[in-house]
Amino acid sequence: VPPSVYKRVKQAPESKQVSSLFKELEDILRREGLPLNPSEK
Repeated sequence: VPPSVYKRVKQAPESKQVSSLFKELEDILRREGLPLNPSEK
């Protein structure tokens, strides 16, 4: 995970850090053309 993702998540309010992290990870998967559901190939 790129350091920039960690920075953005750390800057998010504590109550939103987990949802912010999931959103960032989903964005990375979309950019790479990978499915969000790991059972899909």
